[in-house]
Amino acid sequence: MAELAHNIEQTEREIFSSTLKPKEYRHNFQTKRAKVVAEVQTAWSQVISSAVCTDVLVSEETSNAALTRFKTQLLDGYDLLILEAMDKAGVAQIITDDGDYVTVPGIKVFTANNGVIAAATSQGKLLVR
Repeated sequence: MAELAHNIEQTEREIFSSTLKPKEYRHNFQTKRAKVVAEVQTAWSQVISSAVCTDVLVSEETSNAALTRFKTQLLDGYDLLILEAMDKAGVAQIITDDGDYVTVPGIKVFTANNGVIAAATSQGKLLVR
């Protein structure tokens, strides 16, 4: 949900004004913020209608496991925690626009990220549903 909200807010802000800083847009344009909230709620409803959510427990154990993955997985800290939660829940599929996840072996990535789709197509790895 955090990635989804971030992407929607960023896109809406860029459509409105490419020069505004995120916090300025978020705090000073309440009608635009309401539109972002509505878009996130609609998108999240679609996600939970076809996906299962899992708890992300950020503990010392989880953080240490994520740090171990940091050495071999090309992900940022937040994504490493998500990957760790996926692993603990036995989840091997993710819906994301974050292209970093395609570097993780053993998971299936569902995306609308054009760069990821183009790369998968050129490598003969694209699966169309």
